Amino acid sequence: MPSAYIAHLDRTGFNGNTYGDITQYSVILKRERDMCLNRIDKIREWQVENTQH
Repeated sequence: MPSAYIAHLDRTGFNGNTYGDITQYSVILKRERDMCLNRIDKIREWQVENTQH
């Protein structure tokens, strides 16, 4: 089983009040999204490797 299945991800809450806060939060969300996409890619690779055997 790939470690991506069991690894913990933090969920970042939004506590802002300004457009600047929203901009900063969007950068954080993009980084978190990229981490999730990387994990999905690893799961897909694991599935391909395990269906070939």
